Amino acid sequence: MTEDADRQNNKASRVYPAIFMTASLGGLSFLAFSNGLLLAYFSRLKIASSEILFLLALPSILQFLLVLIFSYLSDRVGKKVIGASGLLCSASAFYLFWQAGFTEGFWRHGLTVMGVIFFGIGTAMTFSNWFALLHPLVPQQRRGRFFGRLRLTWQGVGFLFSLLVFYLLEQ
Repeated sequence: MTEDADRQNNKASRVYPAIFMTASLGGLSFLAFSNGLLLAYFSRLKIASSEILFLLALPSILQFLLVLIFSYLSDRVGKKVIGASGLLCSASAFYLFWQAGFTEGFWRHGLTVMGVIFFGIGTAMTFSNWFALLHPLVPQQRRGRFFGRLRLTWQGVGFLFSLLVFYLLEQ
């Protein structure tokens, strides 16, 4: 019994760096919405202030509406399929934001709105099964410390990234 527990702990310890990296990179996209980075970008794209407020709130609204649906689908289709699709959807949102910077008028507006929608859907897909994916990997006696460190790590990486972006914007 002890050998099985040791083997499971060793297996879980090997995936911890991937978990921390995934959370840190995912946290960057989340923080882009909350720390003003996309507010500045959307303003630079000449989107109306009232629409920017709506666009910045839209991912949270979509997460609220869709997280239960994607949780159910995760149980039916598979956590990895829904989670990977969510990561792809969130990443494609930032590709659409990038492309919006090269277009004008209708296309700029459309790509921005689609990017926000993709991000909201993608984060709902990812959040719906994140803890279910981690449950078998993190032993119960370590969960509190693990999730505390995980939160500290992704927020720290996000803070450093924000400092870097603000520094680059000042140059």
